[in-house]
Amino acid sequence: MINIFERRRYLIILITILYFFGILEQIFNSENFLDFLSNIFFQLSTIIYIFSVTFVIRLISSARKIKRLSNEIISGKFINDINLVKAKDSYDKATYEIIDSFSKELSKEKNSINELENILANIKFGLMVIENKEDKIIYINNELKKIIGIPNSEPCINKKYWEIFFNSSFSDVVNEAKKNKSFVKSEISLGSTLDKILVVRIGFIDNNKNKMLITLSDVTETRQMNKIKEELVLNVSHELRTPLSGIIGATELLNSNIGKEDETINKMIDIIVRNSSRLNEITQDLLILSEIENKEKSKDIERHIVDLKELIDNVEEIIFSSQKDKEVKIIKNYQNASIPFNGYPSELEKIFTNLLQNSLKFIPNNGKIEINIIQNLDKIIIEIKDNGPGINPANLEKIFERFYTIDSSRSKELSGTGLGLSIVKHAVSLHEGKIQALPFNDGAFFEITLPIIN
Repeated sequence: MINIFERRRYLIILITILYFFGILEQIFNSENFLDFLSNIFFQLSTIIYIFSVTFVIRLISSARKIKRLSNEIISGKFINDINLVKAKDSYDKATYEIIDSFSKELSKEKNSINELENILANIKFGLMVIENKEDKIIYINNELKKIIGIPNSEPCINKKYWEIFFNSSFSDVVNEAKKNKSFVKSEISLGSTLDKILVVRIGFIDNNKNKMLITLSDVTETRQMNKIKEELVLNVSHELRTPLSGIIGATELLNSNIGKEDETINKMIDIIVRNSSRLNEITQDLLILSEIENKEKSKDIERHIVDLKELIDNVEEIIFSSQKDKEVKIIKNYQNASIPFNGYPSELEKIFTNLLQNSLKFIPNNGKIEINIIQNLDKIIIEIKDNGPGINPANLEKIFERFYTIDSSRSKELSGTGLGLSIVKHAVSLHEGKIQALPFNDGAFFEITLPIIN
């Protein structure tokens, strides 16, 4: 359909043609040229005035239509398909183009909002946005309502957050974030019997820090499973220790009372002793690992100043003084004569004992172990290298897993519980540090980074 703009254009052309013929007629019929010019000027002025008034009226009308449609867009009453058909049929081209532009932008915004709503609806943790000053809820998803135990249908927008979720621990975390104007992460418990454990994370989503983004994650089931697993490991380890000690003691006593001529019996007893000792090592390592994990969760343990150089030297002396089978060269590179560090001495001993025992186990006779300590302002880096068979790059990440052994045939020959490096990793984590096995052409290379905490 031809719109009003196109009709007006044809009308102007028609009037111009008629006016041109009118002027020609007046030229031929006019006797006084000045009267003719005066008449032409009057007619032109009249036409210009009429078109000006018409243009202003149309402009005002278009502005009103645009304003009305803008209000519809803002209030959410604008329906793209229906309103655009009406606009194309009844508005002039300029107005229609403005409306069409609005419509396209609106469609993009609606699509973006729908995508965002779908994402938020499928997130498996609670999400809430609150206004900082008045504590009003701006957004809340259904998962958060489910976590705190309110129906999905309950209206929450513009309510105070503590009107729908009154928990003193949660309010304390929110107030801490407000006070410090920074990200906060904490754990809170719900219920009088502490039957639900939630992880709360709070951050700010604008530069002025007027709006807070709060997430709630229910970790109750995970914590319960971890607790059951830890208790099982602890109980099994304790239960195994007593009978194993009895088996080892009895077989050693039996072995000492059997003559050398009973070779077959001696071999069987050796197998019993060897495997019982291995089981005993596993239970000991499991107990150590469980102890370190409990320390990681505890906030009551205290750090002490320890000289890392002296500690490593003591561990090395204990390990290598009892070593009879191999000649080993130890290379030490320490920056300072004394390296004070604020840590947990028993756990630091476990770190270096396991790493040095590992190196000693795998290096050849006349092998080499290198220990480097690099001290920076905010951290200490310890490097332990050896010239053993090394570690396949594909296994560098896996070797810290429990019971993971690099080469089953080699591990049987040299024996090991598969827990040593897992103990090391947890002991390093207890110090908020990091350990990694790095690629090294000449053997194994472990790097430990420990942050300096005053």
